[in-house]
Parts: sequence; C-alpha cells; structure tokens
Amino acid sequence: MLSFSRGKPIAKVVEGKFKGRIIHIYGENEFDTNTKPDIDIPKNERSELLTKEFYKANKITPAKKGYFNDLIDGKGTMPSQMSGELKEALDNANRHIDNMLKTRILFEDKETKLFPIPQKKSERIYI
Repeated sequence: MLSFSRGKPIAKVVEGKFKGRIIHIYGENEFDTNTKPDIDIPKNERSELLTKEFYKANKITPAKKGYFNDLIDGKGTMPSQMSGELKEALDNANRHIDNMLKTRILFEDKETKLFPIPQKKSERIYI
C-alpha cells in the first residue's frame, strides 16, 4: 500500500504542490482487504474517484448517478428499504475507492513530478 508516512521510501516529489514529500510503500505481501488506507480524502470527495467504467459496470444510469454519489459522499440519507442492486453497487464503490486509496496517488496539479529513490537491492518499482 502507498503512504506518505510509513514504509520503504520509493519516490520523492521534486516539483509541484507537494514538493519534498516522500511516497512510501508498505505491506507489499499483505493481501488483507480489511485494512484501512493510510491516505485519507474528505468524505464528501470519495465519489470523485469513481470512473465512467465503474458506473457502466454497475449499471448506474446518468439519472441515478447524482443520488448514488450523494449516498457515497454521505450527503444523502440511506433509505430504510434499499434494493439489492443499489446495496451491492454501494459496497462495490466503497471497496473500489478503498483499493484506489491503497494503490494510487492522484495529483491534481500537472506540475507535479516524481523522482524514484534508488533502492539498495535490485528491485523494479515503476512509477
């Protein structure tokens, strides 16, 4: 998983908003899906990580997309009677978002550049 605070350093941000921050990797051999990601984003921005392909794969139409995003972001109230498809789509969305927070770091500014930190052992880490 990726982290800004713990693990083995793999890259340093050399330009951009986060200049000087070091990206770490830890738990390369952990496959427990219940661990929480180290990188947090505000609750009301979680739906921004979902792609068009996710909506298409889970059969969420553009008409339902706004309501679905409100449920993910915690803006809407969970209905007491929820369809099985909606509940499954929400679970898939939360798993997908947690996986993205563990395996990807997205920088908003285009000026951000990373430089890989040389490793003592001959490992190949692609950034």
